[in-house]
Amino acid sequence: MSLRDRFPEIAARYSRDPELDGVDGEPASSYLRASFLEGVRRFSPDARLDAFANIHLSGPSFDNGIFERNAADIFVRLQNEIDSITDESDRAGVQIGFRRIGKGSVVMHLDPVPPEMASDDQLPMSTPPQLESALVRVLDLHDAFESGDDALAITRATSELATRARQLVESLDVADARLEVDLSRSDGTRRKSSLTDVGRANARRFFERTPTIEDTVVSGYLRTASTTGHIELVSGRQILEIVDVPAEIAKSLQWDRIYRIRVRRTTSAAKAGSRPKVENQYISIAQHDEPIPFD
Repeated sequence: MSLRDRFPEIAARYSRDPELDGVDGEPASSYLRASFLEGVRRFSPDARLDAFANIHLSGPSFDNGIFERNAADIFVRLQNEIDSITDESDRAGVQIGFRRIGKGSVVMHLDPVPPEMASDDQLPMSTPPQLESALVRVLDLHDAFESGDDALAITRATSELATRARQLVESLDVADARLEVDLSRSDGTRRKSSLTDVGRANARRFFERTPTIEDTVVSGYLRTASTTGHIELVSGRQILEIVDVPAEIAKSLQWDRIYRIRVRRTTSAAKAGSRPKVENQYISIAQHDEPIPFD
């Protein structure tokens, strides 16, 4: 039963926002929603409202208000972000859907999501819907990009979420679009988040691979050797690949012998969402008494 049905005497005091008529089943403005919920909680302290959101896409591709390929791609990327931080068994409960599309720029009015009930021993309590909680985490990352706070972005971005966020930014770049999410939460509060040109630029910088270069010495048993300039050493459980080895050096190496080789190591890694890429470039055979640097 909805809160309006349970508490008609309170609901009768508030009017719905005509701009969102048919979208939100509760009082639409954030002020009225919060006031309505405050009144209801006098009778039911753990009461919550349905959560809903508007997704606003603006840019040259969306001036005509048509939901076209770029909009669909961005919509899918946002859903992928939400899925990435949700257990696979719970993903059916976090699928976003929209009721209608506004005119002008593309505005997607998402279908309202009711709160859930969590049972703590004998006391059932209402909790935010999973979709709301997941969307808040996604918006936290978007806000970190928009503010240029890399430290905050690192704390917000799991590896999978970072990958999906990078794909979203790429889709926004293709469409030259700005994304705004206006979330009305189940506790009556409102959360607005934007990913503008500035946020997209900050996100691209965040995901860029920044190489580090160092000269070091590696050691291990020879595993493979090729006259094309490629050899592999086995060091413990690790296989070390070394490139740009001169053909005459590769031919002279003996199997099942430990070698110490000086290399120039280039490590390229995104700050989140991708694995480090390491390349060891051959410099020379190291002397046996040459120390191996600690990592």
